[in-house]
Amino acid sequence: QPEIEPEESAERKTLRTAIEHLERKEFAAAAALLQKVPKELRGPEIQAWIGYSLAQEGQYPSAKYRFEQAQPELDETGILWHNIGCCELQLPQPHRALQCLMLAVNCNPYQGKSYRQLALAKYSIALRDRTQPLPGTFEDQVRHPVVEHVALTVGAALDRFQQLLRLDAGLDAQREHLGEGQVGAVAHRV
Repeated sequence: QPEIEPEESAERKTLRTAIEHLERKEFAAAAALLQKVPKELRGPEIQAWIGYSLAQEGQYPSAKYRFEQAQPELDETGILWHNIGCCELQLPQPHRALQCLMLAVNCNPYQGKSYRQLALAKYSIALRDRTQPLPGTFEDQVRHPVVEHVALTVGAALDRFQQLLRLDAGLDAQREHLGEGQVGAVAHRV
């Protein structure tokens, strides 16, 4: 007997098309389609996809809202906290970013990108919180408390990251980020 294939629902068609747009890196189109999914059908995964699409388009306040709607407190991977932290850095809200990125690292200590963003958040905080301009001479600048704080903060993040790399020597992507971080750390220590 011939099988009768059920018709694909409008919501499924929308999701399938949105995923195709995501795969082609057409983020604006993907976000527009995903936002058409009825609210009662938007679970955490769809909210995260919307957030990712909006973040890729530079719409950080809206992306942050969507990541928050995806229930980061239930995400054991820490990716949602990482994404919220990255949005906070772009807004710029480095103190909030720091909190979110710490939650990401606590969920998943092997998430190298979060350590890199943590270092950037601490650096942003150090720059934002400085109360006096850096003194004029190079030697004074190297000894300035803000410069020393940034160097220690980035250095501590790199030390922790190197410890993690020793735990798992097969993390090539994290090694790439470590290389970028060391270049940045050396530049900030000088």
